[in-house]
Amino acid sequence: MIADMFPRNKRALPVSIYASIGGIFGSGAFIVGAGVLHVAQPLALAAAMAPWQMTLILLGAPGIALGLLFALTVKEPPRVAAKDLDQATGVGALLSYLKSTWTFYAPFILGIGLLCCFNYGQIAWLATILIRDHGFSVEKAGYVFGGIGIVAGAMGTLLIPQLTVRIERAKPLYGVPITQLALAIIVLPFMTLTPLSPDVRVLLLGVFITSMCGACWAVMMPLGFQTYGPSRMRARLMAMYLLSANLIGLSIGPVAAVYFAGLWGGVARPLAHGVATTGMIVGPLVIACYLMVYRNVRQVTAAEG
Repeated sequence: MIADMFPRNKRALPVSIYASIGGIFGSGAFIVGAGVLHVAQPLALAAAMAPWQMTLILLGAPGIALGLLFALTVKEPPRVAAKDLDQATGVGALLSYLKSTWTFYAPFILGIGLLCCFNYGQIAWLATILIRDHGFSVEKAGYVFGGIGIVAGAMGTLLIPQLTVRIERAKPLYGVPITQLALAIIVLPFMTLTPLSPDVRVLLLGVFITSMCGACWAVMMPLGFQTYGPSRMRARLMAMYLLSANLIGLSIGPVAAVYFAGLWGGVARPLAHGVATTGMIVGPLVIACYLMVYRNVRQVTAAEG
């Protein structure tokens, strides 16, 4: 829809705004959860429910109303005139397209799944790490992690993509790959070292950097598909990105952190070591993926004609 409503050179800001909600509240939701948990406790007692059950009800109910509002009020914009509007859009056509461009799209999509292994592991367990290892209360952990997520998410989704636009102007077609590769290199030490720090300030600095870079990736993926993907295949490509992020990242990341924590045996902070170990494994793989994306961007451009 954004691609139909905005020309290519003006899509970065609307994509950033779209992605900012998920980027901000991926971890920023913890501050909302902490506040709702506080409100839910007396309500749960009156309803003979556990506080976490009432919290989930209070958080989930507005989503149903917003979904109905969206369905009833938002209309799909008309498709823009493009050379590929009459092309086939089925699974066969998608597989044929990916076959000719797999050296670009395979690392492009796999890289986000690997990155999400760390991101979702951190999101799942950071509050627990703050509680167990640094003496935070449940609510304080939620407020601190959520506050960091809101600020980092806003910066990652609204500010960094503007640098991508500048790179794109100086080196056409390379804005997204250069940004992704740079983020992968910058974030690596924060994924692998800061979770192990006994100083909570160093730990939270690492959380801020990784959250900011992760939120920016949420913009880079749809921006990349709108830059390189055929008009009629963008929705399917976005679906593959979401599948990778959730099937690989959400399914493996939180479990991997716990698994690796168990391998550390008698260390003082096993869960923090588990999160760091996940970063040590996936971080170099993410760099390798986006190095391949950078090297093969001309292939997908050539496939587009």
